[in-house]
Amino acid sequence: MATIIQKSSRLDIRLTEEQRALIERAAALTGSTITQWTARHLIEAARRDIDEETTLRLDDASFDAFLAALEAPVPDAAKELMARDPQWA
Repeated sequence: MATIIQKSSRLDIRLTEEQRALIERAAALTGSTITQWTARHLIEAARRDIDEETTLRLDDASFDAFLAALEAPVPDAAKELMARDPQWA
């Protein structure tokens, strides 16, 4: 059974006539309404931008160094620091 989600939020944007015509054509070619096409693409772009800004990517050498650091024994200074009671506790 499909779940119906009530959409109550609205987003208005200003476009040039050329921009609107381009979006209308793309929506028509995909069999979507302008609202469906625009919402789908805005959501995809938002997710991509969030992923790009919140994901750390390493080249192969840096990733190998990161893995080696995870596998290395914890230094004594770090052990002492972790053994302390936090100041905020």
